[in-house]
Amino acid sequence: AAAATRIPEGQLSATRIGKRWHAGAGRRNGDRAADRAHQAALDWWTTRQSVLPPRITKALRHHHANVLDQLVQRPPATWERTVSAAVALTDWDQPVAGNRFTEQLARTPSHENTSNPLTHDSKSPTRDR
Repeated sequence: AAAATRIPEGQLSATRIGKRWHAGAGRRNGDRAADRAHQAALDWWTTRQSVLPPRITKALRHHHANVLDQLVQRPPATWERTVSAAVALTDWDQPVAGNRFTEQLARTPSHENTSNPLTHDSKSPTRDR
């Protein structure tokens, strides 16, 4: 008898609610993955900032959201190399150093095999002995 009763306007049946829930599963999984990536980047950046010189942390004070946006677009294995390169390529004596740093992050390729311009590997297999 309950199945034969009319559902009031604006209310959905359990079946329709279930279908909507299942249809949104992919989006929810993507949202959770994005949240986890953002939290991992936030945790890493918070730790990384603690070892930066005070003048750099001061210059980056209002740029955390931009830095995090750049980090979440990259594999975590590249974060240290990317940030180190951007730190080295930024003139921290300039009043726009924070902007330049985030621009450097954006310009740095995000693939994992990017070589770090700050290191010189003397044991490189392509180097003459």
